[in-house]
Amino acid sequence: MALTDALVTPLCVRVGFADDSNDNHDDYRSEPSQEWDSSILLTPSVASPYPAPFLHGMPFTPFEETGAATYDDQSARLVLDEGRSQGRVSTKVFASYLKAVGGWKKVLFWVAVLAIWQGLTISGDVWLSRWSATVKDGTASSSADYLHDAGYYLSIYAVFALGSVAMTMVRTLSIFSSGVAASRRLFENMTNALLRAPMRFFDTNPIGRILNRYSNDIDTVDSSIPFNVSASMAVAFMALFSFGTTIWVLQWWGLALLPLIYLYFVLGGYYVEPAREMERVNKTTKSPLLNLISESIEGALVIRAFGPKQVRRFQRQHFRNVDTNNEASFAAQVISQWFAMRIQLLSAILLLCISTALIFMRDYVSPGLIGLVLNYSFTVLPSFQQLVANWGQLETAMVGPERLAEYANIEPEAPRVISGAVAKDWPTTGDVAFTNMSFRYKENDPMVLKDVNVHIQSGEKVGIVGRTGAGKSSLTMA
Repeated sequence: MALTDALVTPLCVRVGFADDSNDNHDDYRSEPSQEWDSSILLTPSVASPYPAPFLHGMPFTPFEETGAATYDDQSARLVLDEGRSQGRVSTKVFASYLKAVGGWKKVLFWVAVLAIWQGLTISGDVWLSRWSATVKDGTASSSADYLHDAGYYLSIYAVFALGSVAMTMVRTLSIFSSGVAASRRLFENMTNALLRAPMRFFDTNPIGRILNRYSNDIDTVDSSIPFNVSASMAVAFMALFSFGTTIWVLQWWGLALLPLIYLYFVLGGYYVEPAREMERVNKTTKSPLLNLISESIEGALVIRAFGPKQVRRFQRQHFRNVDTNNEASFAAQVISQWFAMRIQLLSAILLLCISTALIFMRDYVSPGLIGLVLNYSFTVLPSFQQLVANWGQLETAMVGPERLAEYANIEPEAPRVISGAVAKDWPTTGDVAFTNMSFRYKENDPMVLKDVNVHIQSGEKVGIVGRTGAGKSSLTMA
């Protein structure tokens, strides 16, 4: 969050109300001072026009406590802050998504289709260059021969173009249909895990977090990932074949372009890491926003029953959640613009090198090949730029399956159906014994029962008595 704190500062745009600190307006002997104290913030973007002594008398609970806490906030909280992963997306997440898509067979099919597509595209461009060279040489002896040659070259070029269009349709339909199937499998895995999750999970995770998984993350898996996979693979093959053709024409001049291509991926590495982390922050900060909206809708009558002061309190909390989420979105936009400016500058340098090489080779390369290389130069440079951007967007979008896998791997309760078969030597009667047993509700909680010693004989009827909170129910549930 240090990056967002550096990019976004609090904005004093909304003011407080007098009755936020006292319901009885008759108690005021004079109007509070209108002197602005910018150090008093109700939320990161909400400042009060009233001085600090006036605010210290507020009866409602502020967002941050100014005095010393009289309790351990972390141990007392049931719903804790949502955690998020750090660093690169785990290979297990990629492997699980690959399995949901259809495995390596599906990927190899896409690679074959893309190779055929680019082969047909390059062949059509080379054929067009050859056609232009024959027109320049004037090999046709008459208009009839010229029309015959034009029909011949045009028909071959049409075959290449139609084949390229067909491969594009096959690639797009296959990738998006596989993406929808993968989304359905991940959705089912998460739903099955949540249906078997213990009740403790729903106590510690508000509804907003679960809704965020089913809305934002599922939408990412449904649309963003298939689009980025299709675009990344298409641009990668386009850049590879186009750059290979450019090096083939430029010969040893083309070797000078390799260090510049390496810089593309170095620059992409600088972009991917912060972009991925900001995507995680964006998804994490959206859960409290959705949760507050859901709780406010369900408890609207209760909130209004306590007067407009509490309504405005919930409004301020909503504004705070919106501001926190917008900070992450704004930081992601700044990172994207930083990357776009530098990648375009690098593309201009690469185009300058290619144009200079063609000037020195003008006596050795035909005009048709020069036009082909220039055409590919204007194609391959945006391709490399888009490839690095799509690579970053793809890894950023994989945060969605990562978050779905987090809920799909929840430790379930006991199986719904268990076998009733027992061993033949299982005793027909027995007793229950607790020896120095201690119990807690969850990990790191204090013990609710300590050093319990109970021995119940077979067939014996025992009653458990005690004051409220002594642990009667806890003992029977244990």
